[in-house]
Amino acid sequence: MTAVTPVNLQPIFSGARIAQVFSNGGKAHEICEKYLKTQILNATVKSPVKLPSTSSANVNFSFERLAQEWTVVADTLRDG
Repeated sequence: MTAVTPVNLQPIFSGARIAQVFSNGGKAHEICEKYLKTQILNATVKSPVKLPSTSSANVNFSFERLAQEWTVVADTLRDG
């Protein structure tokens, strides 16, 4: 992996009501855990949720399975 420069998420968290952060795939989740977890926990009090990648290169998941796995986002938005 190339060098990662963590972004300051504070302006986003202070300007928007974010209750949960979701990561799109394993690499994104790894970056969240390694570089952004403290900022995410401070803002949401919840760890980032790893979801399967929506990349077309992800042949391990059918569209139907991806849709099912990603319903957690809709559930979180609905439950507020």
